[in-house]
Amino acid sequence: MQLTLENKLILQIAQFRHYDRENLKGNSEGLLDWTEILGDLMYNRLGGIAYKVLMDSMPIALNHEIEFLLFQIYEIQKLRTTNNLKVLYDLSDALEQAEIQYAFLKGSILANSIYPIGCRVSKDIDLLVNAKDLTKVGKVLESLGYVQGFYNKESNKIDPASRQEIIYRRLNMGEVVPYQKLVDMPALKVTEVDVNFSLDWVAQGTEGAVKKFLSEPYYYETGNGRTLRSLPPEYFLAYLCVHLYKEAVVINWVEWQRDLLLYKFLDLYAFITDPKINLNWDKFIDLCTQNGIQMECYYALEHAKTFFPILCKDNGLDYALLSIRPDSVDYLHEVIDTVDRNKKYKWDSNIVERFFNMKRVNELSGLQVK
Repeated sequence: MQLTLENKLILQIAQFRHYDRENLKGNSEGLLDWTEILGDLMYNRLGGIAYKVLMDSMPIALNHEIEFLLFQIYEIQKLRTTNNLKVLYDLSDALEQAEIQYAFLKGSILANSIYPIGCRVSKDIDLLVNAKDLTKVGKVLESLGYVQGFYNKESNKIDPASRQEIIYRRLNMGEVVPYQKLVDMPALKVTEVDVNFSLDWVAQGTEGAVKKFLSEPYYYETGNGRTLRSLPPEYFLAYLCVHLYKEAVVINWVEWQRDLLLYKFLDLYAFITDPKINLNWDKFIDLCTQNGIQMECYYALEHAKTFFPILCKDNGLDYALLSIRPDSVDYLHEVIDTVDRNKKYKWDSNIVERFFNMKRVNELSGLQVK
């Protein structure tokens, strides 16, 4: 498969810290299928970044209809992120007052500290806590008006979860039923807090690792004199890697067409290349080795290099990848069956080619497509 100009433009836009302005402008001025480009941008949550990058590289030449649409997305994401940050501050203050160890994960940190505002949006608030603090955390959330349950669009209310579902999620999924709250703020109708008491690689048996992770809090600047508490950069990066891996290599996610969302690889690029982040690669290597997540982290970072070639110039990253590289890397192009995890399907195309093929499930060797 040969990449089209539309494909190349998507990949260039994603390199928001390192794009070639003249090259980007040249590829954007030809006759392009903007409906295809916009579809890829929206599905991969790149609308806000696209507006920033394209307006910087070609503010006059950009089609006015395209500019107007991307501008709206960018402004809405900015508004949502700004309002969500207020919610995060309230929750952070309450958890600190209750003397609970915690860490905000993924989008809460990325949208407010790593990306330019409006370029990353967070759907919910991921919170990591010790299992022993779950009851205390629940009381804090309830005091802030949260209900453990699910938002009902028809009634515009939060329906409380049953006791049975609360117990099932805790025992089998390493998380609790989410806490939700109607906030009715512009671009933010409902706030959802997903409370996790285990790490992303298994639902049980990581209590010691969670305790260690939370005992080393790291505070990320949010640009207004305040900070948000999370994990040290090495831990944060590992968490992103494992989360990406879990969704990229399971057949269900391939069938749902959600296995290769570009923003997940973009998060790795954005985090690693952020000048404010000083990664200790030896610490990262030790973390991967001690927790047995070399395969997961190698998968995520090796593929991230394919999407973001600038990462190939990072000597620290190369050193880390060499140190955690598994004996066999065949798994980089395999998918695991949901029921029988010993059953695997093979990809014949490279990851960039299959990323642009939304029907890629049909290309898996050995899979009987219904």
